[in-house]
Amino acid sequence: MYFCVDWRFIKGQDTFMPQIGHWECKEAVYLYKAGVIFFFLSLFAFQDLYPALKGVSTVFHCASPPPFNNNKELFYRVNYIGTKNVIETCKEAGVQKLILTSSASVIFEGVDIKNGTEDLPYATKPIDYYTETKILQERVRT
Repeated sequence: MYFCVDWRFIKGQDTFMPQIGHWECKEAVYLYKAGVIFFFLSLFAFQDLYPALKGVSTVFHCASPPPFNNNKELFYRVNYIGTKNVIETCKEAGVQKLILTSSASVIFEGVDIKNGTEDLPYATKPIDYYTETKILQERVRT
């Protein structure tokens, strides 16, 4: 998740970088050298999220375990509960815009999609649990 304070300054946070080694990630090194400030915090802790979000105008919520992970509890906690927490905290902190990234799998029914649009219905038979939680994530309304 990257928190944009204005067009020149980004505060960044990624819940999974510590697991892969912060400085092993080329993108993290590039962003750090460009002046990005990283916060390692939990999507599940308001007391962590709020100070990082206060004063931010736009949030890009990109946090998700990789789809090949087989940990159902982690998918549910990050993709659904974590997203609910981010949305609630954005509201409390006065964030103006939230951009949520998802997955094309939420509409995939085993057939190639051509000229797909945002109004396509969700998959009725999601291909895996990751996709189920991404559908839940998109349906979050708080």
